[in-house]
Amino acid sequence: MSNQETPESIAISKVPLFKGLEYADLISLLFFVETKSVSQDDNLFHQHDEPDGMYILMSGVLKIYLPPTGLGGGHRDLAELSPGQYVGEFGLIDGEPRSASASAVKDSQVLFLPTTAFVKAIDEHPKIAKSVTDALCNLILGLPKLKIDSERGLALIEERKVKPDLENMRRLTRIIRKHNQIQSQRI
Repeated sequence: MSNQETPESIAISKVPLFKGLEYADLISLLFFVETKSVSQDDNLFHQHDEPDGMYILMSGVLKIYLPPTGLGGGHRDLAELSPGQYVGEFGLIDGEPRSASASAVKDSQVLFLPTTAFVKAIDEHPKIAKSVTDALCNLILGLPKLKIDSERGLALIEERKVKPDLENMRRLTRIIRKHNQIQSQRI
């Protein structure tokens, strides 16, 4: 990185999908992000919403939760995010509906990377596409009790030789989502 670091470039460089990118590529990504303010108790998005992008928390606190599912039940808190943490990375790639809701615990500021901008960024910047693909491969390899039926597919993932394009990124996120779904059913 350079001595021209900004809070935004530092925040985006810590997201595993973009970790290790050169400063020039980070700056390219920053051209696509928007800064948004979220007031206390306002929702960033709701479970089952169509994904519109990824959010990186710059200041404040976000709560990730599942809404009530039955009569008299309350919502179930899943996580509380602090600055530097992010949400929406899989929806950014695979377009699947939001799996949970997110709201501001207190006034917060987020960097927002819209899905359309992400697609443009990976099309125009091969290093960004490679970084995202490799990060997804690393995430898959770190999953406990992972089962991949295709030996060839597993070899490509292990060797980080998956072609860095949106369709393969979607395949990788499906593997992760399926694994997470199986693991959550065991709990």
